[in-house]
Amino acid sequence: MGPESKDGYEAKRTLPILLDDSSNWVHYSEIISTHAKSKGLHRHLAGTARIPADIIQDAIGDWYFDGTNIRSTDDEVEAHEKKQDDYETKESKLRDIIYQTVSATRFSQIKDESPANRVWQKLVELNENRGDMMQLNTLTQLQQM
Repeated sequence: MGPESKDGYEAKRTLPILLDDSSNWVHYSEIISTHAKSKGLHRHLAGTARIPADIIQDAIGDWYFDGTNIRSTDDEVEAHEKKQDDYETKESKLRDIIYQTVSATRFSQIKDESPANRVWQKLVELNENRGDMMQLNTLTQLQQM
């Protein structure tokens, strides 16, 4: 737990910025994945969140779930729209966490991926083992000194 303010709320924690040389990748990835999970975004991070089925309106104004011919009630349509909103909100929250913690260079490399899990996976692909390479390079330089 982080420090608490006088009113008992946890102080807002600053998330790390991923360095372009990936030297802080191990630290960054652990903090970001833990933060995303703490915000209820685990399934979106893991890629297991299900996209709500499409709902379509016919020419006379009745609503149907895509692929069915069973008319949906107003309550079902409303519940479905809430599910869609919840899904999109969580996708956006995860993207926001990632986008705010990467450089403009990294952002340009990951922004076109979809869903949010693919943004994270692309970031993993770009950084995995680069941090290890940086550590090895640093150790080699130290040995040569």
